[in-house]
Amino acid sequence: MIYRCRGPLFRAGGHTVDGERIVLPLAEDGSRGDGLLGASEYPVPPVTGIPFELISEKVEWYSI
Repeated sequence: MIYRCRGPLFRAGGHTVDGERIVLPLAEDGSRGDGLLGASEYPVPPVTGIPFELISEKVEWYSI
């Protein structure tokens, strides 16, 4: 399965950052998933800070 999430991705320093995230399966033997490759696209927020909270809303799953 492929994971896709769009909308709010995380909160940092009291600001919510929107973007898109995907996670793809990896398979050393070419068929059985034994790892993950992920990527996120979002504008770089003008803040840093703690607490940092990941958000998973509007999640979609796709068969491959």
